This record gives sequence, structure tokens and C-alpha cells, in this order.
Amino acid sequence: MSVNIVLQVRENDRCSPSAQYSPESGGWEEEDDLLSSYENEHTLPGLRAIADYYALRRRGLRKLELAAALARYETDPTHSSKVARRRALWSAAFILKGDPYFETRLLLDC
Repeated sequence: MSVNIVLQVRENDRCSPSAQYSPESGGWEEEDDLLSSYENEHTLPGLRAIADYYALRRRGLRKLELAAALARYETDPTHSSKVARRRALWSAAFILKGDPYFETRLLLDC
């Protein structure tokens, strides 16, 4: 029995390298870089998929507002484990999509 899994992810919606926590500066680094990445390298549907994963409110938000909300969420140290998990899952989706065996068994909107 085969199982089809549907995941809506686009290749240009891959997350940039993870931000690093810096106790000296009192928080996460690269919030501006993350915001810039979300604004310039991601589509609105991709940002919505990320917001849905985090169960963030996204209705009525424009792309720049959603990108800013995601950057704030992902650079908050209290969300670091959920952010790391999402990034790992998104990376795994792209790896599976590129594998000859799994590309016929998974339905990925990449």
C-alpha cells in the first residue's frame, strides 16, 4: 500500500540559514537578513504556508507585514525549537522531492 503525502512548499520558499542566538547581544542575530529574505525571495503563498505551520494569524496581512511577523516570530528565542523543526521539515521535503524513489510516492507542490 502506498501513501501519498501532500505538502505545499515551493523551492524558492526554502528558509535561509538559521539565525544564531547570541547571548552577548541579548537575542537572535540576522532578523534584518531574515526579513529581507522573506520579502525578496519568498512568494506570498510560501509565506502563508510558513505562517500556517506556526498557526500565526495571516488574514488581511500584506506580504511585507507577513514577512515582518514571521521574522519576529522566528528570531524570538522562545520559539527556537519550533523554528528549527519547521526548517528541518522544509529541508527534508526538498531532499525527498529530489530522490528518484520518493519523487513518485510523494506529492510535493515544490
